[in-house]
Amino acid sequence: MKNEQLFWNKKNIDLELDEVAPWKLPRDRHATISVLKHRMNELHTVDDYLSGCERQFEVDYIILMNGTTEQAWQATMSKLNAQFNLRRHNIVLECLQFGGNKEFWDGFPNEYEIEGYFKKCYAFAVDKIGYLRSCENIICAVVITEPNRRNLFVYYLPVTPKWQVKVMSSNRNDSGTQLQGYDNNGKPQYTVKADTANPRLSRSEFWKCRGGLTSFSDLQEDFFKKVSERYSAVALLIEFRRTVEAVLTDTFYHISVVVVNPFFEIASRNATLYLQKKEPCTIQNSFLNLIIKFLPNLWGSLQNTCHL
Repeated sequence: MKNEQLFWNKKNIDLELDEVAPWKLPRDRHATISVLKHRMNELHTVDDYLSGCERQFEVDYIILMNGTTEQAWQATMSKLNAQFNLRRHNIVLECLQFGGNKEFWDGFPNEYEIEGYFKKCYAFAVDKIGYLRSCENIICAVVITEPNRRNLFVYYLPVTPKWQVKVMSSNRNDSGTQLQGYDNNGKPQYTVKADTANPRLSRSEFWKCRGGLTSFSDLQEDFFKKVSERYSAVALLIEFRRTVEAVLTDTFYHISVVVVNPFFEIASRNATLYLQKKEPCTIQNSFLNLIIKFLPNLWGSLQNTCHL
């Protein structure tokens, strides 16, 4: 039996005469960011995934993996002189995945602008998860373009120069082991240790330095404010442009409207309207003159309003 929460069962839905089918409603555009986790015994799956994508899809490396994932991990640990207490279930590698739904990618005018978007995502990643805001702990960054989706994967070691250590008391247990100290409220005591020369690989301490319990929601919100919000506004402007083109084409079937995307350009370009086959009537000619004069100013005003 199909899961009707995930798939629309079109045969079992009764629609009114003027009701729009739910699966035909336009979906919101949205960009996505998520964190993937890998344990030591799972590092080979990264190699398998990347090699599979290289055979099937378009793969563009921003940072090329040096050897296998495990080799790159070991080299980065040595380079940073990072300390690590290996346990069975420890997370040793993470990945920031940047993506979006089909409607989000359809909002871009060309491949050049998508490339620029991913560059901003990578800069955001370096600022958020980079060791001392550098790319020193990043072992690979790659854009993978599949037929129906695009993703930027940034693989990094969660290395931090600051971490919490227990404050030990003078008390000892029956075995002679020193016990952790407690404050007047009965809470265990900790202090922060900082050592950039000998940082620590610890996922929990890594995210404590980035907000603790709210670190992932803070990551989402910060990404929206710094990156995706701007491109959501751009997508709306592009959709508006397409609507104007469709209206003009439907109204004057002799006209093709060519608007060179001004939204991401340093300087606005003028929209160009041209006639095909035969001249429209005099009234349409007058209307065209107004459009030719007004349209570039309209695009410029929209740019300034959205601070693009």
